[in-house]
Amino acid sequence: MDRISLTQNGKQPLQFDGYHLAEYTPSKGLPLGVFSWKLNLYSNADGGYVLASQLEIAVPARLSLASATTFDSAQNLIKYLWEGDHHCAEPPMKLVQIAAHDDRQLRAMLSPACMDNGLPAVRPEASMARRRVVTEEEFAGFDMEPAMA
Repeated sequence: MDRISLTQNGKQPLQFDGYHLAEYTPSKGLPLGVFSWKLNLYSNADGGYVLASQLEIAVPARLSLASATTFDSAQNLIKYLWEGDHHCAEPPMKLVQIAAHDDRQLRAMLSPACMDNGLPAVRPEASMARRRVVTEEEFAGFDMEPAMA
C-alpha cells in the first residue's frame, strides 16, 4: 500500500493509504471554457474508494480546480458517477471500467457483457440511471405501424 496525498482547493490535502486503480481523461464534449478534466480513482485501506478530480478552466480566468470525494462502497461510487451531472459527453463510468480490471468489488458491479465490449453499464440491480425522454425526432426515426384496435 502506498501513502497517497491529494490536493484540494480550499482544504487540507486528503491523505490516506491505498492503491491507484485508474486514471481517465475525457476528451469529448467538455463544457465551454474547460481545457482538461482528469479523474483518478483510488482504493483505500478501509475498503472504500477515493475519486480525485482535476479541472483546468478558463472562465473567467485560467484556473485549476482540484477535489477529492470519498465513498464507502463500490455501489455508492457507481451511483455518484452514474447519476452525477458531469456535463461531459463521455460518461465518467469509463473510469470504473478501467479500474474494474484490478478491483473485485467494482468488477462485481459491472455486467460481463459490458466488460467484454467496453460499454459503461452496470448490473441492473446496481443501476441508478435516470430515465431519458425520447424526442419526437428520435421517435419519428422508428418505422412503426399503428396498433390495431
